[in-house]
Amino acid sequence: MSPELDRLDQLARIDGLIRRVREWAEEPADVPGVERDAARWEPLADARGLLRRVLGRAEAVRVRLEAPLVVATFGGTGTGKSTLVNALVGEEVALPGKQRPTTTTPTLVAHPDTDLAPLGLPLDRVRVKRADAAALREFILVDCPDPDTTEVEAEGEGAATNLGRLRELLPHCDVLLVVSTQQKYRNARVADELLHAARGCRLLFVQTHAATDGDIREDWRRVLGERFEVAPDDLYFVDSVRAQTEREAGRLPTGEFARLLETLRTELSEHARVAVRRANLLDLLLGALDRADANVRQRRPALDAVGEKLAAEREALTAAMTARLKEELLGNPGVWERRLADAVATAWGVSPFSISLRFYNGIGGYITSSSLFRARNAAAVALVGATMAGQKLRDYHAGNAADAGLDQLGAFGQDDGLLRDARFRLQGFTADAGLPTELLTLTDAQIRDQGVAAEGRFLEGVRGKVDALIKKLAAKNSRTPVRLWYEILLLSLPAVILLRAAKNFFWDTFLHPLIFGDAEVATAAGPVLYGGDYWIAGAVFASLWAGLLVMLFSRRLRRGLDQEVNELARSVSAGRTPAGLFPALDAAVARAAAAADRLHRLAGEAAAARDRLAGAPVAGAGAKRPAGRSAHENAPGA
Repeated sequence: MSPELDRLDQLARIDGLIRRVREWAEEPADVPGVERDAARWEPLADARGLLRRVLGRAEAVRVRLEAPLVVATFGGTGTGKSTLVNALVGEEVALPGKQRPTTTTPTLVAHPDTDLAPLGLPLDRVRVKRADAAALREFILVDCPDPDTTEVEAEGEGAATNLGRLRELLPHCDVLLVVSTQQKYRNARVADELLHAARGCRLLFVQTHAATDGDIREDWRRVLGERFEVAPDDLYFVDSVRAQTEREAGRLPTGEFARLLETLRTELSEHARVAVRRANLLDLLLGALDRADANVRQRRPALDAVGEKLAAEREALTAAMTARLKEELLGNPGVWERRLADAVATAWGVSPFSISLRFYNGIGGYITSSSLFRARNAAAVALVGATMAGQKLRDYHAGNAADAGLDQLGAFGQDDGLLRDARFRLQGFTADAGLPTELLTLTDAQIRDQGVAAEGRFLEGVRGKVDALIKKLAAKNSRTPVRLWYEILLLSLPAVILLRAAKNFFWDTFLHPLIFGDAEVATAAGPVLYGGDYWIAGAVFASLWAGLLVMLFSRRLRRGLDQEVNELARSVSAGRTPAGLFPALDAAVARAAAAADRLHRLAGEAAAARDRLAGAPVAGAGAKRPAGRSAHENAPGA
């Protein structure tokens, strides 16, 4: 890929990352049915506020990607910042400490041809100096106030401290020349302020007073290494006074100052400035995302605890509704068994066993209707008719009650005390997590209504599932092997009775005497033809045999029905887990958790982009950032 295409590709990636971060930062936290901001999670709200502020600064950096870089000096009082600026320019543009003890009003030094407007600097609060120096065609120099003084310059209502002026300028700076001396390189106050300023800036470390002080760069690097990534080549030991004298005399600088000047000329050239600003921009985003992600992850366990508590409440509700479903289905076994037996008999069609099954299913009605034959007058007939009608009506109501129970299981409700206890426990978890407790400010009636609604969703379509279950069992028990087995068993006893009667009629009383004569007759009276007693006994035993088979078949149906009902209850509870008693809180927790996960992924993307940029040829401008986690550590799930 050509350098130009590579540059455009990196810019497109940065634009995409900024767009995704902005979408996340501006995403509303609203939950349907809840007042605006009532479902806001405080850690996410703080993170979004931070990122919105950083995005404003990042947009300013992105807009001026190809503008001259802003190079600022940063250091404590008396470290020689102004003298270093004069040496870099080659003429006196900033008052050194011998004429002014500390820098109060910042000095901005630029080339006469440089347009300062696009840079967004607070030009009304700095002293602007123009100098026709070759180096200033590549960058702009700013002599910043000292961070370790509290001097106040009275300017009416605009009075400000040096630290305030410094913090106003730092967001506009691309490169910081961190200036220190042998005496002040361990200044804790300066180091703390540098830690805040380093994000989004390229850092170079300069030890001044080389003519009088010893070289402390190795120890300085060790001290800095606790907070920053510092390469050995990024530390310089210069004599700014001698360098300024050499430049004013028209001679080329020598020593470490020459190396510093060459670094600024090469790394801050037009070719490299875009890479530096890209690195600074990603550092800025990464720093903000890291901080926001760390703050959110610190509070995430409390949010997860709310989710776990809600899940426990859902499981308890699911268990209660599953138990009720089993109770309703198995509480009227006769109704469901009769319905299943009717379905099986219908599937079998007309056969001896299906006729027996239908007969035993309606035996009560048949017994009642047989009373009609014993009626002697119209009153007796009317009484028997009323009895039959009452039985039919009871069966009808029993079937309707079973169906209605399936359709209205959600109306059985929960114990009010349990609901209040659940709300009380959830309030503690919700407050600890930083979620608005308004999500739980519901009356007992509203909570019960939500419970009923959740149960209604849970049991939606159960009647259809039961109908499908009965059809499934009917088909299972109507297969050819099952039908043949019960039909053969049922017909076996009548067949024995008929075969024995046939033997008695054809052989014992007809063929045997005819063939063998009277001498072979076992009794003096001769063979006896079976009479009515035989047929009555046969009918009784055949009926009992049929009843036994029907009972065995009904037991088979009941066992299969119990298994299928339990499986139906498990499948319903697994597939239709209710949304819980507090859907607003449930939705708020889910949205907050999803937003936190997206924030973590964005931090990982920013770290990966920063690492790719650090490894690119042009991006190797040595961009440094405070030591932080790598792209791998930023990856989701790390």
